[in-house]
Formats: sequence, C-alpha cells, structure tokens
Amino acid sequence: MKPEKSKILIAEDDPVSAKIISNILSKNNYTPVLAANGEEALERYKEYFYPIAIIDLNMPKMSGFDLIQEMKKTGNEPIVIVQTADRDVETVVSIMKQGVYDYINKPVNSEELLLKVEKAFELAGLKKMEKAVEKEQEVRLARQLDWNLLRKEISSKKGFDKYDKNLFASLKTSFTQGAGIGTLISLLSLLTKQIHKEGDKYTIEANLMDLIISNTQMAEKALKVISEIDELIRKDFRLVPVSPLEIYELLKEVIVDLDELIKIKNHKVKISDPNFPLSGQKVNVNKEQLKKAVKEVILNGLRFSEADTSIIILMTVAKNKLTVSFLNSPSKSAVDGEGIPAGYERIIFEPFFRLSKYLDERYGTLDYGLGLTMVNKIIQKHKGKISVSQLNDYVDMEGKKELMVNFEVELPVLLT
Repeated sequence: MKPEKSKILIAEDDPVSAKIISNILSKNNYTPVLAANGEEALERYKEYFYPIAIIDLNMPKMSGFDLIQEMKKTGNEPIVIVQTADRDVETVVSIMKQGVYDYINKPVNSEELLLKVEKAFELAGLKKMEKAVEKEQEVRLARQLDWNLLRKEISSKKGFDKYDKNLFASLKTSFTQGAGIGTLISLLSLLTKQIHKEGDKYTIEANLMDLIISNTQMAEKALKVISEIDELIRKDFRLVPVSPLEIYELLKEVIVDLDELIKIKNHKVKISDPNFPLSGQKVNVNKEQLKKAVKEVILNGLRFSEADTSIIILMTVAKNKLTVSFLNSPSKSAVDGEGIPAGYERIIFEPFFRLSKYLDERYGTLDYGLGLTMVNKIIQKHKGKISVSQLNDYVDMEGKKELMVNFEVELPVLLT
C-alpha cells in the first residue's frame, strides 16, 4: 500500500482527461489533486509541495511550459511528467529541454502512466536524499571551519584516551576472541591437551581438526588482506584519467556483481542519475582498485543495514571534486540503532576496529575490521578521502524520520 504522502498534482483543463488520470492513480493508492488550469496549479503548489506533477501543456490562463518555469522559481521543483497530444519529435525534444522527467501521450495508457509515476517517485526520493546530503555537507564544513570547536576537540584528552582504548581493545579482541586467528590459538592450545601419540604419529578427533582447518583458512584470508593493505601503503599503483561517466558505469557494474548478496536481506541498491557534465572532466583512478573499494563500502552497508531497506548511491561533480555518497539505514540489531556514535567517525577506518560484535557470515567478509581500512588506503592512493557522517533528521517520502549513515568518497577532478 502506498502512503497518503504520495500526493500528485494534476494540471489539466479537460475534465474528462483529468478524471481518467485521477481514477487510475486513486485505484493504485496514490492521492491525486486536480487543478483546472496553470494558475490554479501554481497556487496549489505554493501551498503544498507535491513531489510529482502531471502537467498538460495546453491550458488556459497559464500554459504547461510557463507553469513548469514558475515552479522552478520556487527553488523546490517537482518531478514533472507532461501530457501532450502532439507526437511530433521536435515538440517532444523541446519538452525534454525544459528539464521535464518524462511525457505521456493522449489518450493516456494506464500501464504506461503507472510505470512512469512509480519511477518518478523513486527519482523524487533520490533527489530528496541529495538535498539532505548537501545540507549535511554544509553543516560539516561549518564545523570544520569553526576553530573554537576544532581546538576544543583537539585539546580533549578524554577523546584521545577513548580513541586509543577502543583501538587497542579491538586489537586485543580480534587476536584473542575473534574467529580465525583468535579461535585458532585457542584450538591449538586445546589440541595439545587432547592429542594422543601412537608411535611416530598423533591422533586427534575429527571435529577438532575440522575446526582447526576452517579457522586456519579464515586466518589465511585475514593475513592476505593485511598483506594487501601493506602493499597499498608501500607501493603506488597506476592511475589513468577517466571520465565521471566511466566511474558511474563502474558503480553500476559493482551493483550487478553483488546481486546475490544484495538479495540476502532483500535489499535494493539505488543509484541516482548522472548529475554532472558529460564531457571535458577527468579523474585519475585505478579502476581495479577503485572497484574493490566501492564493493567493500557497499558490502559494509549491506551487512549493517536493516532488511528490506535501500542502499542509496549519489554521485556529483562540483568544485573540482567528484563525490560519491553511499547511504544506508543502520540495523538496530547490529549497532543498537545508533548508527555511527559521535567520536567514532575516524576510528572505524582503523585496522581491527569493529563497531559491532555481530557478524553475518552469509556475506563472506572477515571478522577483523580490515575492510574499511583497505578502502581508506585505496582512496588515499587516489589523492582522495573517505569520511562517514550521519543524517539524523532525514524525513523520507512517507514522512517518517529516519537515521541514515553516509559514507562519502571524494576524488579530485583534474584541472583542464
């Protein structure tokens, strides 16, 4: 069932067409609001923000084209679907140049209308998220520029004590209690007490040996990742200039590669449409390494987010940097519903740090807190940075307040 919040403004002077569209939408749990002309539609829009507007181009008092321009002036324009009886290609092209999302021909086809409205609401949700992220970025920048706050943060010995205690406590936990190396040490200790020597051979129980083998394999994986991180620190990899569109396609490839893991908790991964110039700009990257980093960030979101929610990826290019935001709704069972607690924003990128003791082994990741460390090193090698923050007051399309964790990657755009 779609929520009451799914309101759609319909600007249509033909009462028959308006009624047909209204009935189709109402039967599918949308809430249509009718306006008989452009002026009436604009007044309604100023009173209430409608995320979607279906607009007839030929209306009295104010045309559909003029209505679209007036809506843009409000600074909070809707996703627009126009309806027209004109099937001329030039007319359609001129429509799309107005920044219109899509169009439908008269007479209206119900299946086509519903499909385009559903996609429009999905886009509206992504646009709403983009604005929330932009606002959070502004707040974060203001905090960084506030010298008094920064000085207080630096001089807080308590903060540093907390940092060191968490880091070294995590190291101790990983090597004494965690699966793999920690369990292997315990098993080997147990083995020395239970093996029996018969001549020049030892005999041990099969179950114990199976545990030793499985934990040896996990320890080998951990050491492999540690070696990869060491390699990243000591050596440079080759970077080549690519377009933002190529990076966008790389993100889509990773989503396809992770399809089976995305299904584990019935997640969806949504990526916004390209919101950047399609020519001229380049970013120096190593595609193989960047793909590895993106995969790990998305996996982190899948592991620690609520089932049946979406991982949202937003990509923008502005102010000589390319920014990719990965947002997820934190799982209450994994992190007590707190997301990333204040003071932990930097620590989670440290080796062996784990915010949660909970591990979902279905994702095949290591229980050592090394994944985000590797991501951090890869992004640093790209002359970029990765950070984490929270959107504490984000309100979704249904009007519900929701906590969102935002992993943000920034890469420098080459100056031309």
